[in-house]
Amino acid sequence: MKNEELTNCEECENLFPLDELNEIHDNLYCKDCSVRCAECNVILNEKTWFNKSFCSKECKDQYLYDLYEEDYK
Repeated sequence: MKNEELTNCEECENLFPLDELNEIHDNLYCKDCSVRCAECNVILNEKTWFNKSFCSKECKDQYLYDLYEEDYK
């Protein structure tokens, strides 16, 4: 069995192997604590981070469209 170094999740402070953590702006998060896209719920990481709450411009646009549509019902 390989001796893996464990690292704390920034949010819950539980220990995880480094390869199971997502990095966002130099902070490490476990799967449960990771930031998720507000539209499609995919886990965000440094590569998929778009405008703090979305994985893409399309998800942001759809989220805002749905929000405005609810306001006009």
